[in-house]
Amino acid sequence: MPALLTVDLEWAAIAPTIARRIVATWALGQQSSDAAIEDIALVVSELVTRAIDGARGDPHLEAERTADELRIRVSSPERLDLPTSSPLDAIGPLVLAALCTEWGVDTTAETTTQWAHLDLAVPRRD
Repeated sequence: MPALLTVDLEWAAIAPTIARRIVATWALGQQSSDAAIEDIALVVSELVTRAIDGARGDPHLEAERTADELRIRVSSPERLDLPTSSPLDAIGPLVLAALCTEWGVDTTAETTTQWAHLDLAVPRRD
């Protein structure tokens, strides 16, 4: 049976740090390896940072773990205007591509949901 975490975050600069700590603690309780926890925290931080930088309104985080996969979703209560003006803005997608089996963004007229899937069966590093 999958383990599920849901967190309502406040729209604030500290939200990525809070989300990272909450998810890392949850993942530790799910018996994730140290390397997996580092990857999970980095992905969560990137998704929440993009939500904070690109929209106004409180983001909502969901993480669902099965035996060998973690699915993370960060929803914003409006369409995201994802930053693209600086070379630094390209680093986040590179991090997501390196750590995730797949990732993307789904938008509707009212919300934007960024999502990422991590394969926990294959260790990334020790």
